[in-house]
Amino acid sequence: MEAYQAEQDAAVSEIADMLQDSYTPQPSTSATKQSRYQTEPDYQDHRSYESYPSQHAEPPIQREVIDPRNDSSGQSGRDDNRGVYYHNSVDWEWLKQPGGVVPGGRIYNETGNMNCSTGFLASRGERVFIITAGHCGGRGDQFYVEDAQGNWAYAGEMVESYLEQSADGSVIGADIGLIELTGNAQYSSTLPLDLPLRGWITPQEAQARGMMICRLGATTGYSCGEFDSIGNNGLFYFRSITDRGDSGGAIFAVDNSGVWAVGVNSNVSDANKTLVGAMEIGSAIEYWGLTIHG
Repeated sequence: MEAYQAEQDAAVSEIADMLQDSYTPQPSTSATKQSRYQTEPDYQDHRSYESYPSQHAEPPIQREVIDPRNDSSGQSGRDDNRGVYYHNSVDWEWLKQPGGVVPGGRIYNETGNMNCSTGFLASRGERVFIITAGHCGGRGDQFYVEDAQGNWAYAGEMVESYLEQSADGSVIGADIGLIELTGNAQYSSTLPLDLPLRGWITPQEAQARGMMICRLGATTGYSCGEFDSIGNNGLFYFRSITDRGDSGGAIFAVDNSGVWAVGVNSNVSDANKTLVGAMEIGSAIEYWGLTIHG
């Protein structure tokens, strides 16, 4: 056990160094306010927040790109949370029982008895993986997916899991993992949206380009908001709606020409469900020699 823990600590240190070396963080007005967020299943918020006046939130792209049905009821509300552009959970209830592996769909860790959401699919040679949050499980954990009739299918096994956290369980850095798809569950790498995936970018590039950030998760469905700030060792923050069970879900940057994979859901506070902590995936893709699917 001590040897295994030493191996884990060394691996976390290695990937943390790699992540740190790969970044030149952009200046952020929120940089001085960065602090820890505690992830599922127990949350604790250590930030203090100011009150912001009610403001109408308009995304920096054509609204039809994120809302193809052009639902007028979703456009008439006002945003008191500074930068949440869009949220829809009702039309995404099927992500709780997706019937296969799909970005944003629920995936159940039988070993750890916990739910997470599927991130992006990627491959190395003939092997296919889910890129997800490291806190969604440990190496060797077994994962399953459920369909609408309550039938379960085996998805695969977590083969990589790296997590930097404090003594109280707060995520303070790298939070990334891989689940290898070795079971009989069907899978689709395509985002369940009418938007082409054009590849992946870093959070720094998304921030510099003023791109909107969207996410898919089994608990809260689909939501989009503005970029907030860059965090530590691959973490970044954006405005959206999220909750427990969304961890590991796909996060992507959007403009009028399409979407770019940028991260996976990492952490949130029960005191503020509109500020999402995410883990970037670009460094992990390069580190493990993966090709992202979409």
